[in-house]
Amino acid sequence: RTNVLTKDEMGILTETFNEMAESLQASRDELEKYSKTLEEKVVERAKELIKINKELQELSRRNFEFATNVTHEIRSPLSSIKMGVERILNGLAGETNDKQRHILSRIIDNLNRLNRLINAVLDFSKLESKAGELRKSEVDIGLLIKHVLETIRFEADKKSIILEGPVPDKLPHVYADSDKVIQVLYNLVDNAVKFTPSGGRVTVKARVIKESVKDKDIDALEICIRDTGIGIKDEDIGKLFKEFQQVGNNK
Repeated sequence: RTNVLTKDEMGILTETFNEMAESLQASRDELEKYSKTLEEKVVERAKELIKINKELQELSRRNFEFATNVTHEIRSPLSSIKMGVERILNGLAGETNDKQRHILSRIIDNLNRLNRLINAVLDFSKLESKAGELRKSEVDIGLLIKHVLETIRFEADKKSIILEGPVPDKLPHVYADSDKVIQVLYNLVDNAVKFTPSGGRVTVKARVIKESVKDKDIDALEICIRDTGIGIKDEDIGKLFKEFQQVGNNK
């Protein structure tokens, strides 16, 4: 602020300058007050978010423990039931006729399905609790594909489905979680077999392709699973990667 000594133009200019200075000072004080209030709110909100995050982590941990305990309690009797049914089916408890063997085979199929559902629940709980973090290592994709095909071949043979994997012998290794890759491949191939009618064909292919990442071409590995099944409607494509969603008439 400047003292006003005259009433002429210089004095008027000085008064105007003082008014501007006072206005600027008032604005500055208001801004500092607002900034301090905002900072306090940010700190308070950050503390609330940290608290909420800890509560969510604890809830997720409890959910994972609950899912683990429940699936274990269910899996044990299922294994015993399956073992007993297999013994009967193999004739260890006496002779069985064709109709009985058919019924026993259906029971085993449903027990296997229940086991897959249990594994899916457990895997989802692991992901939600971050217990399912990726464990990456050098992986031979060709061997994983062959492993999955051999695992599912029995189901394909029962429906007379041709299950083939013309995978090149020398595919490059990739850095990935082998268990997760097997799980994804198994789910896709299993669904392909499930929704392909008897006498159909399921093919798994893998090849190296060029892919552009940040304007730079790199080598990428593409895995393609093709079947002669019922397919997926265009309007259902968007549902494929949503949680707890199924498409088509098979629920």
